[in-house]
Amino acid sequence: TFNFVDELSISGNGVTLRGAGRDKTILDFSGQTVGANGVKITGDDVTITALTVQETPGDGIRGDEVKNITYDDVAVKWAAQGSLENGAYGFYPVGCDGVTIRRSLVVGARDAGIYVGQSKNVLVEDSEAYANVAGVEFENTTDATIRRCHAHDNTAGILIFNLPGLPVKDGKRTLAYDNIVENNNIPNFGEPGTVVAQVPPGIGFMILAADSNEIRDNQISGNISTGVVIVHYSSDLFEAYGVAEFDIYAQSNYIHDNTFSGNG
Repeated sequence: TFNFVDELSISGNGVTLRGAGRDKTILDFSGQTVGANGVKITGDDVTITALTVQETPGDGIRGDEVKNITYDDVAVKWAAQGSLENGAYGFYPVGCDGVTIRRSLVVGARDAGIYVGQSKNVLVEDSEAYANVAGVEFENTTDATIRRCHAHDNTAGILIFNLPGLPVKDGKRTLAYDNIVENNNIPNFGEPGTVVAQVPPGIGFMILAADSNEIRDNQISGNISTGVVIVHYSSDLFEAYGVAEFDIYAQSNYIHDNTFSGNG
């Protein structure tokens, strides 16, 4: 266990931060007083592997506008259940080209556990998210694949969102298959005023204002509101957008060959 009081920054290219194993190497940020994230990555071709980041007051592992960032066999955890004191995001790559998240875990984020925003060419596989508000969220992201993941016991399982007011105006073509999305019914403990705080408990998949996504061959069960919901961006639910180039409608989405049981 390594105890940090400030943010760990990786700005070089081609860096690998490698632990001895997810249960063996712990980066503990419970005493952090400096920095907005646990680990912040601003270099290209960076890999984080075989370790756990825990108790960050801000986001767990953030990547800003980088190419080819990889999270492999990594966990981000907060021990407190449903606490606004937890960090907002576990994995937080934003504005990236080439994101890989595999064999990884996030527990306890007050916004999204596994988040990918305004990015492209994304693969999330063989990973797990629970006890977060959103288990997995793709926001204004294009050409993402999520497969063989387990999103359970969150407020909502997997969100595919387009939101206004961001540099990237749209996201499209997420493919989700062979996932288990179940029992996402915990009370929403998101920070008041955020979009995710408006999501009701009991959602399996949610597509908001995003186009050309495909959801197939998933097991979707026990979500008490609905298994899959597709909705436009409504100012009755969210902040008024006032952005002319933002398309509020979810179009050309293909939902097929899923197994549904025990949903609301």
